[in-house]
Amino acid sequence: MSKHTPGPWIVQQLNHSRSELWLQIGYEKSNGTQWGPVCRVNSPAEPMPDGVVAEIKYMATGNENQWANARLIAAAPHLLAACRMVVDDENLTQSANEVLRDAIARATAETTSAH
Repeated sequence: MSKHTPGPWIVQQLNHSRSELWLQIGYEKSNGTQWGPVCRVNSPAEPMPDGVVAEIKYMATGNENQWANARLIAAAPHLLAACRMVVDDENLTQSANEVLRDAIARATAETTSAH
């Protein structure tokens, strides 16, 4: 089983010297002071082809971690839809619903009443 980079992941805006704006998805490294990129998101200065949402650059051959990250990113719309389908189901515990609402809020930049 392939293993993705542990979360939480964050979105970070990068301003490069050529006045490019990049968004990168990354994670906090275990030392708590460094930030490691997972992928970059389209920038107007260096647009990606139609249909490309994000790219993982400089991928090492056989790097299962990067493949797992890519699959997780690609599954995000499906995972969000699944969360929306079951949130507030009366059969779920309150804490499970809170986790689902938090995940939906993070994915959509909406605030929840619990926060």
